[in-house]
Amino acid sequence: MSGNEEGEVVAAGEEEREEDEAPLGGEEEVEEGVGEEGEGEGGGEGEGEGGGDGEGEEDEVSGDVSAEVDELAGEGGAGGHALAADGLGFDEVPDTGEVAEIVLVTTSLGSIKKQFFSSLRMRNFLDCKGVVYIIIDSNRDTSSAKNLKDVELFKEWKANGMLKAVETDENRDPEVIIPQLLVDGVVVGDETTLQDLEEDGDLDWIFSRAACPACLHEKSPSAISCESCGATFRSLIPPDYITEGCVLQMLQGCPYNEEEIEGEEKEPKERWAACQSFSGGDVDLGDFDDFGGEEGEEKKEEGEG
Repeated sequence: MSGNEEGEVVAAGEEEREEDEAPLGGEEEVEEGVGEEGEGEGGGEGEGEGGGDGEGEEDEVSGDVSAEVDELAGEGGAGGHALAADGLGFDEVPDTGEVAEIVLVTTSLGSIKKQFFSSLRMRNFLDCKGVVYIIIDSNRDTSSAKNLKDVELFKEWKANGMLKAVETDENRDPEVIIPQLLVDGVVVGDETTLQDLEEDGDLDWIFSRAACPACLHEKSPSAISCESCGATFRSLIPPDYITEGCVLQMLQGCPYNEEEIEGEEKEPKERWAACQSFSGGDVDLGDFDDFGGEEGEEKKEEGEG
């Protein structure tokens, strides 16, 4: 093959190689274009997010919580007011100056352990709340031994259907749930219900006569019935039963009506009573240093002699 022919073959090969590399260059250009578009989108998103953050930083919290709550309540309209009026934790418990009549129906009979220990827990709960409540013990033996009217009141309330009961058998009377709490003559419920009301912040409303014990609707302390559910509020314990000590009132684990019956303030007892001979100052204790060493022993012997 001559030199001219070899040159033509080499030139043809280079042209074919350039044609093969041309699409690769196009792909690189396409990739560069995609990269530029991605950077453009990223910049746009960054600017958008940055702008959003800037606007968010302008809306700072004022720090006045009460004003913000009032503003939210105003935006909520009637629905927000209804929630606050129901005493579901939006407002503080109003100081009505009233304390409801709280009656706890319990049992001191230890043979039914579930009722017995549940009664103890409810008593402990009310003691921790620091409210005055009346205990009605359904155990006949305890009531007669303490000369109380508990069993009489329990039977009367049961006959009138004022206590919450469950039907166990068709041939038997409904069984009264023990323990259970009554406030102003309305059944509140058992231990579980009491704990739920406390966790929701509704129990203080009930005890202050600011909410109905049956439906939790806001009410006046002097109302005799609920406008929402129609529950009737009444006193279950006659006043003379309290003054004569026929029922047991409790406050933080101690009998409360004993102080009202006696009407006397007991002086606080001192833990250590002072000896009369020392309190008058008639005895000279001397100096304990005088009894040190040999001289002290001689003085001690002379004193004993």
